[in-house]
Amino acid sequence: MTISVNQQVDFLWKKIGFGVAKTDVPSIKDATNESIISSPFIPGHKIWADAILVPPVKPAVTSAVVHIHAQNTNSALECTMDITSTPYRTWFTGFQDWIPIEFGSTYQVKVFLAPTGSSTPETTGIQLYAAGTNNDDEWYFDYEAGVLNFIGTTLPAQTWIGKKIFVCGARYVGIKGMSQSASSLIGNITISGDTISSINDLYIAPATGNINISGATIQNAAYPTMPTDVATSQYVIDEILALHPNTIYQGDSILRMSDPTGNAGVLTLHMDGSLVWSVTGAGTTLGDITINGDTISSMNDIHIAPAADKVIIADYSTALGMPAGTSAERPPAPQLGFTRYNTSLGSLEWYNGTDWAGPQSSITSQVLTGDGVATNFNLTQSTHQNNILVTIQGVTQVPGVSYTVAGSVITFNEAPVMNEKVEIRFISQSVTPTLPIGQLTDTAVIDPPPHIVNMNNVVLDSFPIASYRAAKYVLSIVAADGNAQMAEILMTHNGTTQALCQVTSTDMTAGGTTVLTYVAQIALGSCELLAISTTPLTTVKMQKTYFVL
Repeated sequence: MTISVNQQVDFLWKKIGFGVAKTDVPSIKDATNESIISSPFIPGHKIWADAILVPPVKPAVTSAVVHIHAQNTNSALECTMDITSTPYRTWFTGFQDWIPIEFGSTYQVKVFLAPTGSSTPETTGIQLYAAGTNNDDEWYFDYEAGVLNFIGTTLPAQTWIGKKIFVCGARYVGIKGMSQSASSLIGNITISGDTISSINDLYIAPATGNINISGATIQNAAYPTMPTDVATSQYVIDEILALHPNTIYQGDSILRMSDPTGNAGVLTLHMDGSLVWSVTGAGTTLGDITINGDTISSMNDIHIAPAADKVIIADYSTALGMPAGTSAERPPAPQLGFTRYNTSLGSLEWYNGTDWAGPQSSITSQVLTGDGVATNFNLTQSTHQNNILVTIQGVTQVPGVSYTVAGSVITFNEAPVMNEKVEIRFISQSVTPTLPIGQLTDTAVIDPPPHIVNMNNVVLDSFPIASYRAAKYVLSIVAADGNAQMAEILMTHNGTTQALCQVTSTDMTAGGTTVLTYVAQIALGSCELLAISTTPLTTVKMQKTYFVL
């Protein structure tokens, strides 16, 4: 059976009016006879810490503490009907913590019934007043829950279909909870943000012990032993009287300039006991840098570091001396961008992050064939995406967009289609890391990546017929049995037919017989040089020269 209204009212009377628990019916115990304290529960995390900042008159605009839902500003809040209650009786705003009228009468919410989606319900609808129309159609707004309920037995005599309730008022949006507050006043002390202030003097007076700030103890105020200790004025006077004639005090640092060797002509500068500078008749030392005459030296690396947007300028018109040395004298742990003159190769070289690279006299090439699936292909040498020229069927590809390179692997954004020819031209190659023993400095070493040719046709090279008319190849060939051969190949085309893509060759053997047979053909817009070996596992190294139209 439902609890009677009288018992419900008795519970609320005792709980809210007297702050006690109900233990019996009012005929046995009235509110003054209940003895068990039961104050209304308010959890700390729901307390409005910035309630003092809510103005007594509702502001016109939203702030960090008060959010305004106002009429005539397109900000009235459209409510949602509670489908679990009688139709149109209860409406949800979707927000809690509405500011009640105990902060000021202007915080009284206003209620409008207007068409769904209306941006100006105060003009497109009608205002409903809390007292109703003397037809038991009053409404009650729960400011804490943000819920509007028509608490009487009837609804206002209005057309409700296609309409909704709109609420105008103000919500508290400041800090909640006892542990946080934008500002607080304790006695004469004001705490605001990270500032402690007062209109009077501030005193920190522990009964016993020390004052600790950020883990450092403030003590020994008369004669401190640490730089963080507090000093009296008498201590400062005593220290000034005790100053050494060769000592300069600046802030909390001590600079001492002296000649530790007597009359040996050595002048040193110590800061807080550490040597930072010394000078003699021959030179001077700053940190790890020694300046002697016109030479700057150090036992460690020397760094020149201008600001990020500045450069180093050698402001003269003669020349800039570069580090010079043999291949064997390269730095053991080079960094990207290191540059030097290689006396073994007779040229400049630089470290590209993988190898030592330098100028080259010819452009090497590699041809790949697509299968419509693969996007990754192995290159014959490590390189960078900006150091190669990539064409697919003669169309130039954009580095970083159409493809990327990591070491010796090229990755295409889209897989080349079946039998599509992909040509890789290496426009910057690695310098040979070492030279043979006894290598003369004026000797050129030709050491491109090898091709392995077996007893079936292999494409050694190709070039777009739209770009080049002819090519000359110099081949170094070593058969599996060790016999060596040199060949010079000339290949040309007329740009249209396979019949006029021709190859001529001149062979020179060092033991054995001729190893390779060559064929020229036009395929998919490229002139190709093919070779077939009389024995398996024949190694071919090739230097190439292209002739434009």
